[in-house]
Amino acid sequence: MPTGRIIAFPKGNPSIAEVLNRFLEAQRGIVGPKTRRRYECLIPAWQEYLDRYGTWHLTRMERAIWKKYSRRTKYGFTQVFPPEMLVRSAPEFFGEYAMEEIMDLQVLEYAGTIVRKLAKWLAEEKLLDPGEATALWHIGTKVKKEFLAAAAALLALDLRYSYRRPYDRPSWVGKYELVEVLPGRLRFRVRDQDLEVLVPLHVTNRCRPGWVFSLRLCWKRSKLVLVGAEKVNIFGWRNK
Repeated sequence: MPTGRIIAFPKGNPSIAEVLNRFLEAQRGIVGPKTRRRYECLIPAWQEYLDRYGTWHLTRMERAIWKKYSRRTKYGFTQVFPPEMLVRSAPEFFGEYAMEEIMDLQVLEYAGTIVRKLAKWLAEEKLLDPGEATALWHIGTKVKKEFLAAAAALLALDLRYSYRRPYDRPSWVGKYELVEVLPGRLRFRVRDQDLEVLVPLHVTNRCRPGWVFSLRLCWKRSKLVLVGAEKVNIFGWRNK
């Protein structure tokens, strides 16, 4: 989500792409082959996300400058913007994109650790100011604690309810907040009413209120019912 502060660009001293390449090179000499593969899956996916959708995270003024600049340069988004954009984009990237695009559970499980190591490395290399590095570290901590649990909740909801999807009536997908977690039950706020659904107890034990799910719903006998789940965002409405 864009903040009020304007990021100066073109900067390139260093760019996001250069910083991420340096980080990967630094880790290759430290971690083992299995862990290295996780880095080499997550970090390029983050860079690709920024090259495709980085303008979402620009302020109005930054977007106007980038629009003019991009017409006369061959460089992509991550070759121009500085690493501060990693902090700004992290909630959106880990909110929905990473879970949908990265299908390897081992990578998703280790994602928070990678973000925290990146934050520490950026601070040590003086590529981010201490405040921004700390913010990125806290994002990594949240991802480490909640990312895989949210993926499990999403899968449990879809497996349990998608078979109920009717083919003779319309359904729709909307974003709804998880407002309460009870043993074996999740309660969502949907159109000024509560929607309560059943999931296994081991799933609810790890769920957190405030997550926002993309749920598929329909009307059945004048009652709103869940017929599938498609996405979950552990950062809630923060990056909307």
